[in-house]
Amino acid sequence: MYSLRSRIYGRTCARWAHSTLAKPKRLRCSQTAATDLTDEALSDLRFLDQDELRSRYDEYARHTSKPHSWPEFKEVVDTAAVAVDPRVRLMYASLTLSSVAQGTQFPVLPLLARSLELSPADLGLVTASTAAARLVTNAPAGPPAE
Repeated sequence: MYSLRSRIYGRTCARWAHSTLAKPKRLRCSQTAATDLTDEALSDLRFLDQDELRSRYDEYARHTSKPHSWPEFKEVVDTAAVAVDPRVRLMYASLTLSSVAQGTQFPVLPLLARSLELSPADLGLVTASTAAARLVTNAPAGPPAE
């Protein structure tokens, strides 16, 4: 895999990386050790969707005399991609639910307080309880997420 990476990011790496990466950078390129460039280039490439990655491959193929095949190129990028831990998705879901609930709380709460004839102190207590609930639930959820 390393030799394929170094061949993909070989001679034309500086020109190709400058034209395809989000921020143009002056990158060091050598025939023997392309690890600096490979890590930097892959850090930007591995989060692209299929169409964007294909356009980057096409540009790479234009700047290379002997381009590698699309499956080889995609395999190198996919190998560098980091998989998302499934436990994080549960945390994302709870944060999304909390954000939606808080977002709907502010326009709805004054109407609810008026219909239930709540005092401003009662309304403040309801608002503060959402922050307290988040504090109580986030503390036990931290260690399993780590």
